[in-house]
Amino acid sequence: MTNSDPSGFAPRWYRNADQQTRAALAETSLLGVPAPQSPQIITRLLPNAGGQTLAASAVAKVIELTQRLAHYAAQDLVVGINPNFADMRSISAEVQAFSRLAIEPFEEGSFVIPAQLESQDFETESGDQIATEQIAQRFSDILLTISSGQRVTEISIGALQTVRQLNATINTAASVVEYQTIDRFQQATAAMRVDAEFMGRVRKIIDGRQPSAERLDSLTGTVTALDILRGQIQLTVDDRKQRIKGSFHKMLQPTMLESLGRVVKLYGAISYKHDQPVEISIQEAELIDEDQ
Repeated sequence: MTNSDPSGFAPRWYRNADQQTRAALAETSLLGVPAPQSPQIITRLLPNAGGQTLAASAVAKVIELTQRLAHYAAQDLVVGINPNFADMRSISAEVQAFSRLAIEPFEEGSFVIPAQLESQDFETESGDQIATEQIAQRFSDILLTISSGQRVTEISIGALQTVRQLNATINTAASVVEYQTIDRFQQATAAMRVDAEFMGRVRKIIDGRQPSAERLDSLTGTVTALDILRGQIQLTVDDRKQRIKGSFHKMLQPTMLESLGRVVKLYGAISYKHDQPVEISIQEAELIDEDQ
């Protein structure tokens, strides 16, 4: 027979609650209303056809990009939506802590990754209160806006580039990355599929933000030097001793920040000397994950 004695167990949402919340709960009769919990962002990975496993690097990358997108969502709420915002480094430590995801234990045999937003409400300089539930909602809104193709200027270029970087995982390891958000009363949004068709919409939006959507030429090589402030790189192609200079717009900062020492495919206007490329004005950049 199971032991029916009280165990004194308190759920995590109650342990994390402040004294005012606990006092209010103690004075409230049982009304059959679910106790509020931390909102969640649920990630689901579907391996490519026939696959039963995923590379650890692919799973880690998806988690990293999910966290980054949550930071951009929080930045939109705290500072306001800026379609030209791209520099993750300028997001304050307080906003990053506010939007930090806590990964729950994975379900056995599953590629479902549940993550909670456990921070307390964030108070802005004007005294407004922002709840973590709003981060989950903004996260969902970003994906829905991309899917609908409407009001796309309300998405920062940094958020767009973050979503786009999921493309490497979709191409090599998983056929779909699926997101779903759950509010503090356990009400879930419809699952949003990030697949090849979705990525086509992302590329279309990014192309529309570029000075020229025309793809003139491409180079593939390793970034061996990077100046993020000046927007310049040095690219090594094959075994050539002379490196190729590159310049890029600030909207490409999120991608270029990760490019140092990695293989990238660059699109843009290329200058030649003696039939050899010497410089590229980068319009588009794609990281190539050789580990996957």
